[in-house]
Amino acid sequence: ADLGQYTQAIKDYDKAIDSYKRSLNAYKIPIVLLNLAESYCANREYDKAIEYLNKALKLNNDFVVAKKFLKFIQNELKSEQNKTFKLAI
Repeated sequence: ADLGQYTQAIKDYDKAIDSYKRSLNAYKIPIVLLNLAESYCANREYDKAIEYLNKALKLNNDFVVAKKFLKFIQNELKSEQNKTFKLAI
């Protein structure tokens, strides 16, 4: 997971995603899933970010950070949809 954090910090999200996925093989814990979601979100892959946040919440329904991050992404997506709708009108 340390390599994932490093590559995420230098904004190499694809490498961070690969590292976190390898970590998942050894550690099925919510924080690794959250880190994956953050990397996918930074890569603008919102569906995958939501998927991994939901997996984290399945393991720990009280994971407040994951809940807040999920809500943030959902609000961002709604905001983008509203902007696109207004431009179409």
